[in-house]
Amino acid sequence: MTTEHIETHHKNSLFAYAVTGGTSELSPSAPVLFRGDIYDSIDQAVQIGFDSLEWHVRAAEDIDAAKLKEYCDRHNFRIAALATGMANTMDQLSLIDEEPTRRQCAINRLIEIIDAASQLNCVVIIGYMRGNIPDFNEYEKYESLLMDSLRQVACHAESKNVMLVLEAINKEEVNYLNGVKETTDLVKRLDHPNLKVHIDTFHMDQEETDMLESIVYCGEHIGYVHYVDRHRRIPGEACIDFTQITQALIQAGYRGTISLEYPPYGDAYQSAERGLSYVKTIEQQCRRDQQLERE
Repeated sequence: MTTEHIETHHKNSLFAYAVTGGTSELSPSAPVLFRGDIYDSIDQAVQIGFDSLEWHVRAAEDIDAAKLKEYCDRHNFRIAALATGMANTMDQLSLIDEEPTRRQCAINRLIEIIDAASQLNCVVIIGYMRGNIPDFNEYEKYESLLMDSLRQVACHAESKNVMLVLEAINKEEVNYLNGVKETTDLVKRLDHPNLKVHIDTFHMDQEETDMLESIVYCGEHIGYVHYVDRHRRIPGEACIDFTQITQALIQAGYRGTISLEYPPYGDAYQSAERGLSYVKTIEQQCRRDQQLERE
């Protein structure tokens, strides 16, 4: 997936903005704004002014990709990403499973989701599906399993023109690849054009000593971004400095999707609306500041 595929959807903005959602199977604690029917979620997202929707799937058959693409096209909308964590939380599939048949099941599940993503021209997020390392005395063995699995799915993604993003997740949820730097280092070592890093301000707030330095370090390897404030609050309603983060993303050359990932606070529609209004205002402010600097 090239940057151009994304940029055509947000000519008046540096970024595309997505809202998060998932089927009713998704855990009640999952930080998404919309739940249930994907087409209802799209209708609401369009009304609010989002460019796209990030959708959690357990398996590729959760969606009819061809029908979904046609529906999105009619609404000048798109699917930003398919999130895959349910395959781990519900089916215990892991890319570092020591049992070869089980690991192959995890790889195959991702390959099927990649095939769906290729029809939707969207990103595939790999977070929980990397699994948890059961014994850190054997870290190298499990890292080797992960890298082998990622190579396989990245090669398939390349054949389908799909970008994969590996999410840095805090240590309370996953026990390795918690920080942006270590996740970036692994992606650099794999050195595959269809694998980038997914950064998330919620996890960064817990793991990074300097969030801005982490963005600079990741730089051109940033492939997808989640915005959420501290304690999973709506951006702008806690204490993360999204102005500085947005400036850092602009300076890093990132022009992809910023997805809002937090639970509803009261009404889901209004919660999504508040978040989008805030992040768009921040972007406009950053662009004005940039223009003043040039003048």
